[in-house]
Amino acid sequence: MKSANRFHPRFFATAVAAFILAAATIASAQFQVLHTFAAGRDGAYPNPSLAIDNAGNVYGTTQTFGPHGYGTVYELVSGSSGWTYKILYGFCAQPSCTDGAEPYFAGVVLDSAGNLYGTTQFGGAQGSLGTVFQLKRSGGVWAETVLHSFSGGNDGDSPIAGVILDKAGNVYGVTNSGLSFGHYGTVFQLTNSAGGWTETVLRDFTLNGHDGNYPGLGDGLWMRGGKLLGTTSLNGDLGQGAIFQFTPTASGGWIESVPYDSGHPFSIDKAGKIYGVSSSGSFGFGSVFEFVPTPSGWTTSPIYDFSGGTDGAGPFRVISDGNGNLFGVTLGGGNPGCENQLGCGTVFELSQSSGQWTKIILYNFQGGADGGNPLGPLAIDRNGNLYGVTETAGSKKVGVVFEIVR
Repeated sequence: MKSANRFHPRFFATAVAAFILAAATIASAQFQVLHTFAAGRDGAYPNPSLAIDNAGNVYGTTQTFGPHGYGTVYELVSGSSGWTYKILYGFCAQPSCTDGAEPYFAGVVLDSAGNLYGTTQFGGAQGSLGTVFQLKRSGGVWAETVLHSFSGGNDGDSPIAGVILDKAGNVYGVTNSGLSFGHYGTVFQLTNSAGGWTETVLRDFTLNGHDGNYPGLGDGLWMRGGKLLGTTSLNGDLGQGAIFQFTPTASGGWIESVPYDSGHPFSIDKAGKIYGVSSSGSFGFGSVFEFVPTPSGWTTSPIYDFSGGTDGAGPFRVISDGNGNLFGVTLGGGNPGCENQLGCGTVFELSQSSGQWTKIILYNFQGGADGGNPLGPLAIDRNGNLYGVTETAGSKKVGVVFEIVR
């Protein structure tokens, strides 16, 4: 079995080395583990970006293990007696399989018919360079269709983020690289027609482009007012990547622009506000801020700077509940007495009143059976409950899925 490249250095840039006490309110919230992974048939190392259907069921992926050893797509079903864990699909990636292997920082998304879409970093029909897949349920059985196998040329390879869908059912995503010299990742579109799925490359990133290169790194794409937005992680004008934007044209094409010259992970709420996180901040342990559009580009407005102590360290992408409240996780910090002595991370809420932001800690991880070092973004259901994953800890040390009822 191929070993998953489970962490990227970008996510360890905020590792905790010291503790600085910070004032933070700790809220009373009900925390429970929905599933503890056992590194067997159920998979191991769950990915963030969970999906929730209208019935409240939760869908996700694991990077490795599973029925065939190369990752899974799973469902957690809520019932009167608790949560039931189901494997919907196990990736194969053997020489006789072309279904993909090892989703990496890539969850799944749901379309209006309840079909699931996602990516794998490896596997496929083009030399194990990754896939985009669809899972469709018929009569209680899920069947996989590979929508595209990456070749490593102009179409890129190794997608390490999920996909998004537009209202017409088109699929959009990014690849992180390309094997051919001069290819440094892509933005792609998949369109369904009577003849099947067709890929169109919207951007083939170059070494010295204004928009940077190596898109994704777990961030993926967002859609805002019909425009596609995403990040690159390297190079560009400032050497730190960029936020890029694709605007559709009347002729069916796309025009790219760069509204911000640094590739911070970000999210967009229902009102169209854009929130970002960084690995630095005033204390060097990360920050949350808002991107504010201006006539000459975007600027940033600070929301919270993490101190690396009990308030957490190393935030991931935040989400909004639609009422202006933000929720996220920190990789480290929190309880200094947890298992690894460096802080096992937190779940936090940021709420605004009279122009002032207040931070509330919803949960401090202990690094035991509850998991530790959570990964974001979180998912939120229609009742405001939060769902997320830890990639480490749990009783088998390979991660858990958790719920926080507020």
